[in-house]
Amino acid sequence: MPRCAVVLTFDRLPLRLLGTYGSSLCQTPHLDRLAARGCVFDSHFAENLNESRIEHVWWSENFPHENSPEARASGLAGRLRETGVKSALVTDRPPASWSLAPSGFETIRAIESSDDAKNSSFAELLAAAEEQLELLIKSDSPWLLWIHSSEMPEIPVPELEFLELYLDELTQLPPETDEDDPQDRPLPAELRAEALEFISQTLELLEQENAELELRHLKVLNVLGSARMSELDHYLGKFFEKLGTSSQGRQALLMLSSDVGLSLGEAALTRQLEPSMTNCPLSEERVHVPLIVKTDELPFLQRCSALTQHSDLPATLCDWFGLDALEKSNAGVSLLPMIRGERESIRKQSVSLADDWRSIRDSNWLLIENRDEGIERLYRQPEDRHQILDVLPHYVEVADRLAGR
Repeated sequence: MPRCAVVLTFDRLPLRLLGTYGSSLCQTPHLDRLAARGCVFDSHFAENLNESRIEHVWWSENFPHENSPEARASGLAGRLRETGVKSALVTDRPPASWSLAPSGFETIRAIESSDDAKNSSFAELLAAAEEQLELLIKSDSPWLLWIHSSEMPEIPVPELEFLELYLDELTQLPPETDEDDPQDRPLPAELRAEALEFISQTLELLEQENAELELRHLKVLNVLGSARMSELDHYLGKFFEKLGTSSQGRQALLMLSSDVGLSLGEAALTRQLEPSMTNCPLSEERVHVPLIVKTDELPFLQRCSALTQHSDLPATLCDWFGLDALEKSNAGVSLLPMIRGERESIRKQSVSLADDWRSIRDSNWLLIENRDEGIERLYRQPEDRHQILDVLPHYVEVADRLAGR
């Protein structure tokens, strides 16, 4: 049977709303089931958050060996294509207007949702992916299907059906009786109207420039994010079901990740403690992103705490399809040996960049610096994930080691 792979990536995805990463509020049964059958990487971090970048790390930054413009343009998909691997990208962003659009894919299908569409844009994206999946399976060749979604927006706007699941988080329900089943208690009409009105007021506030968020507004953003996440999970469940109807789909390597994370107001609140860090784009919520890898062919770890980054995705795909690893210092490393239990880690540090900012982390420390503004902060990891207590004055030698000084 030919080797096959499905990669599902997002522009933004809030890691902490996923049940497998600790969310107790958000309902994502299909993603939870995927995580239970695969390997969950707990320390996966985005590498490049620069606004001016023209490439995604996971598609083309480190591929191929050559440095000519023609070679760089072919990217990961181009390398795979040269070895007989059919590749297709399905995205909800038209490549013509998208500076991060990849090259090298045999097929690129862009889905533009119309204003009068009956289904959500994500549902349309996955429906198109299912059509492409059927064509790839019929080809009887090794194939790669890459699905890229622009979800989630900075302010999630879920369908009402899914928002209804979380409205009670914004209200004070009457006390329960012994006979009550919380799942069967409908939200009273007046409380439902009150919750929807509060959401509308919060959205109006967020449209104001430099709006000051309070905890109650943060709760609204969390409800909107949770509802949108449940909506995405609902449609993903249908796609996973479709994928499992074929032997190729069941045995395909499946990877899910996100370009960057998404702050639902957390950074704005925590950074009130240190105004100099207010504009730092390298907050935990944005840099720390999910990565779930599943394959029915290999034994797997339930969880992996090793430091991983986006450049490891193309390296893993090359390994999966039998391509040689790149001999470059900044190239990624295949995750398959870790999933097999053949090695425990692949790097001692991970680095994230965003314009003038840089963060360097290892398993115990996180250094954030902005040389132009003379800012340098050191935080303990993982205890201080949200970068609240700067301990640099007490551990200068640690900062020097991380920075390579």
